[in-house]
Amino acid sequence: MKVKEYIPSSYNLEAYLMLYELENHIKDIIVLNKKYYDPEEIPPLLTLTKLYHLLQKQHNRGNRAISHTNLMFIEKAIPIRNKVCHMEEITEEEFDTIALSLKLMRIAIKNRSRKYDL
Repeated sequence: MKVKEYIPSSYNLEAYLMLYELENHIKDIIVLNKKYYDPEEIPPLLTLTKLYHLLQKQHNRGNRAISHTNLMFIEKAIPIRNKVCHMEEITEEEFDTIALSLKLMRIAIKNRSRKYDL
């Protein structure tokens, strides 16, 4: 049986890279706020879903490093991440959702660094 070779579109390749960067930014936000950070909560490999739940937990504890809008866009990015990881094609609208989510996270990181002189 011959397996069909999967050649991802440029949307999927870019989306994969943006999702990787988004996950790293979320880890930074969680780890930088030492008041709310528990090292046992952060194993080395986490999916976007688990990171989202950790971030939401911190947000509920009082960590306002990111806004409710950021949380909402991260939540929207989770099913798109699953499509990308399962090698399914994504639409332009889904790609834009990931791009906007990443842009909001970059702004949150930049604002956080200014506030704490990191």
